[in-house]
Amino acid sequence: MKKLVLFLIESVFLMLGINSMYGCEHEITITAKVTVDAELTQALSEAQPGIVTITAGPMTGIDWIAVICEPSEEDIELFWHRNKFGCAEEATLTAKLLQVNAEDIQTPCGIETKYGENLSEENITELARASKTIFAGKGEGLIKCKSGSDFVEIILQ
Repeated sequence: MKKLVLFLIESVFLMLGINSMYGCEHEITITAKVTVDAELTQALSEAQPGIVTITAGPMTGIDWIAVICEPSEEDIELFWHRNKFGCAEEATLTAKLLQVNAEDIQTPCGIETKYGENLSEENITELARASKTIFAGKGEGLIKCKSGSDFVEIILQ
């Protein structure tokens, strides 16, 4: 009987969207447009490429979204998209352009998302960093765990 009562209470909470006490099973979507200023790319080459990374802290880990191996005459626009289960809580989304030695990475030049890639701190030069707040004001109030989506534009210059 006790299990049935708990099941019914949990079912009511889930139907009402009040599941923060039982874990978070909401879907969140984060989309970012990252623009790399053409001037920043002038120092890049196949021997010393630039890696564009993006992270939303503990929500996503660190993703690589591009390896740039040559200078560009125009700004480079990159798009990053992540769907996951979790809570839409206020966080800081940070994009970086890091210059590395080509022999230190296994990824070819181009635009490709690699989830969770980390770099050793050696032989890295940070060329640019920019941050934006995502899910501003979310994660507050009685029901802290909410679904949500957010879009931000970040310019690396």
